[in-house]
Amino acid sequence: LAFNALSTLQLCSACVGYAGIVDKPLGGATAVTLFETLAKAELAVPVGRYPAARYSLLKVTPVTGTYHQIRRHLNRIDRPIVGDTDHGDRAHNRLWG
Repeated sequence: LAFNALSTLQLCSACVGYAGIVDKPLGGATAVTLFETLAKAELAVPVGRYPAARYSLLKVTPVTGTYHQIRRHLNRIDRPIVGDTDHGDRAHNRLWG
């Protein structure tokens, strides 16, 4: 997946080892988001019920819709953006807060 003017980098909780497409309507409208894993990391710090904190750096591109759909789509595939207070994971947000 190539970068374009709409691409953005996002740090997400949980490791993603692949590229993919999230094609899930939001609010009745078509919404498609592409993502690709650029890097993964694990910290030896317990977070929530997990013994270590795992993160992925993703390149994310909204194909339709707006940037807000990125937050909702990543949360829907259980890869919430770190620091997102509305759609993120509170335990990871506290670690980075």
